[in-house]
Amino acid sequence: MTAIRAMIALFLLTTGCAPAEAPAPAPAWPSPSFERFVEEVQPLLLNRCANPSCHGRADRPFALFAQGAHRLQAADVFLDHDLTPAEVQGNYDRARSFARDEGRGPLLLQKPLAEQISGVRHRAGGDIFLTRGDPEYRALADWVGEEPLREEGGPFRDLQAGSNPFGPHDPRFEPQPRRDKPVALAVDTQGSRLFVALQGSVDRPARELAEIDLATRTLVRRHKVGSGPTGVAVHPGGRFLVVANRFSNYLSVLDLKTAQVSRLASDFYMTTPLFSPDGARLYVTNRWRDAVQVFEVEAATKGLRLMAIKTIPAGTNPAALSLSDDARLLFVASPAALTVAVIDTQTLFEVDLDDDPATTDFGAPAGISRLKLGAPALGLATVGGQLFVSTLSQSTHHPPGTEPDAHRYTTPTTGSPNQGFQALQNELAVFRIVRDATLYPTVRYTSDSYCCRDFRDVGPDDARLGHLVPDPALWIVGGALPMAMALARSSDTTVSLLVAYAGSSELQRFSVEQGGGLLAGPIVSTGFDPRAIALHPTHAEAYVANRLGESVSVVDLERFQVVHTIALDDDPPAAFPATDAELGELLYFSGAQFSTDGDQTCNHCHLDRGSIAKAFSMPLLADTRGSRITMDNRGLLDRLPWFLEGAMDVDTTVAVLEEFAHRENFASLASRDASFQDTAEGLIGRRHSFGRAIDTPLDFAGMTRLVGLFLIQEPALLPNPNPATTASVERGRRLFHSPSQGCAACHPGPSFGLTASNNPLAMPLLFGPVITPNRDSSGLNLDLVTAAFLARFPGVKQDQSDLRLKSPALVGLWDRAPMFLHDGRARSLREVLATPHHPALAAGENGYNEADGVSDSHGGTSHLSPAELDDLIQFLNSL
Repeated sequence: MTAIRAMIALFLLTTGCAPAEAPAPAPAWPSPSFERFVEEVQPLLLNRCANPSCHGRADRPFALFAQGAHRLQAADVFLDHDLTPAEVQGNYDRARSFARDEGRGPLLLQKPLAEQISGVRHRAGGDIFLTRGDPEYRALADWVGEEPLREEGGPFRDLQAGSNPFGPHDPRFEPQPRRDKPVALAVDTQGSRLFVALQGSVDRPARELAEIDLATRTLVRRHKVGSGPTGVAVHPGGRFLVVANRFSNYLSVLDLKTAQVSRLASDFYMTTPLFSPDGARLYVTNRWRDAVQVFEVEAATKGLRLMAIKTIPAGTNPAALSLSDDARLLFVASPAALTVAVIDTQTLFEVDLDDDPATTDFGAPAGISRLKLGAPALGLATVGGQLFVSTLSQSTHHPPGTEPDAHRYTTPTTGSPNQGFQALQNELAVFRIVRDATLYPTVRYTSDSYCCRDFRDVGPDDARLGHLVPDPALWIVGGALPMAMALARSSDTTVSLLVAYAGSSELQRFSVEQGGGLLAGPIVSTGFDPRAIALHPTHAEAYVANRLGESVSVVDLERFQVVHTIALDDDPPAAFPATDAELGELLYFSGAQFSTDGDQTCNHCHLDRGSIAKAFSMPLLADTRGSRITMDNRGLLDRLPWFLEGAMDVDTTVAVLEEFAHRENFASLASRDASFQDTAEGLIGRRHSFGRAIDTPLDFAGMTRLVGLFLIQEPALLPNPNPATTASVERGRRLFHSPSQGCAACHPGPSFGLTASNNPLAMPLLFGPVITPNRDSSGLNLDLVTAAFLARFPGVKQDQSDLRLKSPALVGLWDRAPMFLHDGRARSLREVLATPHHPALAAGENGYNEADGVSDSHGGTSHLSPAELDDLIQFLNSL
């Protein structure tokens, strides 16, 4: 170090002696520290870059003077004596000329990085730095004056939604107000500010983070972040806040001291961020990768630094996260796969919950079994060795004892004595966490409306099925769709569990007993569709993000009252709902009050218009032992007619919704229509639609038509992050369109499904069985529909032995839950495409491309190699 400082002193004495060959600094060049360059940067550049075959050559734009290589004086070339002050000055000027931001970041930081990270080709083809976490890369980036991960990995991009086929040409079209749709929030460590992620919709994403002053309970500002902000987390150090963006390939980082927003490269579809208590790690769920991504964290004065260390598979579309009290176990909720994964944070490996390496759950790494709930895992909370999971009932709505085992997604259960939609309940499951990460089920609480508001409900006193009814003491879940949870501690160490019900727009408090038992407490109304809860550091207040209500409810936890509602826009549009389509949106997401039990919505099964890996017995089935897959509700205008049977359209959603509010339930009370109008008046103060798109009273038929209108208002097709032009995708595209496979005939673009308006080869819209029907042991076809369903929908085609089905659209297949074919028998695309015993099938997989023993009934694939089948799957996942 003494020699280096002597060199600096010598340089200062000889300033002005630099030869003409040294580049003259331009005014636009940055001026980082010369002393730091000599002490830290030049040594690493000389060591990593300045060999005689690379940047130690005079003909390179980034030519460096170096010992044993390029020298200022020709006589000194290849000599090992120290660099002269003029040579040091030349290296400094050369380096700072490459430290200019050229639009994608300084070349000095981009060029030496691995090409797959930087997106910039290094001429020599070598990778000087494999990661931005390399300590010398950090030193280089610090010297440039830029955080090493602040603008990493460019070019930064946003995914864009596709075009909307619904527009002014349709008489039902009505311009929609732009909505912020808050979905996540976090309080700073001082308890002075609340930050709210404004996600927007799929087709009209927002990209702002609202900042609320909690002292005045007013909006202070809105920070620009990525597209579709979905999750927020404050670093325990209190200086930085991380925002996960679903449509941008970066995390946004807000410096809470300077209010500056920077970007850290990431995958698209980052969902929920969670810091470890010591702030040393960041965990983020990723919907695209079906995984948790783990980062090491360094919170410096100049910014937040992240280094990706591992990506861990965690179930389809993972969302909520929770850490055990000792932070050793990370729990990951998968709403679509109906599971909770458990990760050991010390080893960063998933825990095998059945401790049997011979068993593997679908979608899990080899030998791994997860916590199978039989219903979506929505919210998570942990305290005192207990794991709380907000979920729904396990029942598949089949008659007791007839639940199919082919679904392979849940442990065997007697399910519910109820059938059909009245079996759908809202539940809170409690598990005891043992030190070795074993999870023992403690209790599962269910809806307080379990019985007996629906005329078909089975009660505890039923002579035949009453023994299957849960103990009425467990009927304590007071709202619909328990989407989020939080744990609050009072001054006397009492712990409360707060549960936000998105379907009924309510918040309930439970007292947590020793051992994890729950005592039901009061319920308060929030804004429409509450999705997230945050607590003040003192636990005196809770803050609830109301997605459709466009607001935050402030709840005084001592009195358990909503004491304030914070608007998130200084100049908001008309209050929700403000259009006919928004009336349908309200019923879809937060219309539980319209159902007989007051505890069901469309969103229970078609979660955020997506799908879940669960097949149900449905009322349309002639034999209730049959099953139908849960389908998504995306891109519906391009998929008419709806249902696998090709039955339903925009105006006939009544066929499904009447199961939520069966007319017989209102026989001794008000009529169903009067009940609907009374409910609408109580919720939104009106009994009639706005009439600009559909002019109708808000009775049962009118509300169901408005749900149909909402479903076509926006496609809600999540933009696909998968590359569309790789070699594998192109090979798969050729296979898909080849007559040998025959895929494109029944699945033509652009939706890749047959409809009345998309049928270039004039194919029949409905097909006889292309796979073996679901039959019982006697040969009875369990796929057939009822005579009443046929009478209501004359377009449905069925004879005495078989039902005809339509080809479903394949666009958006990449994001669907891992359950395929009409009855959900296939758990992967490979199982859908492969014939029985195909060599591409892995252990435990079955090929379903056969009909009654005839292979290739669902497309010619038996002759394809495993690699070709993988190419075909890659193409399907690119749609």
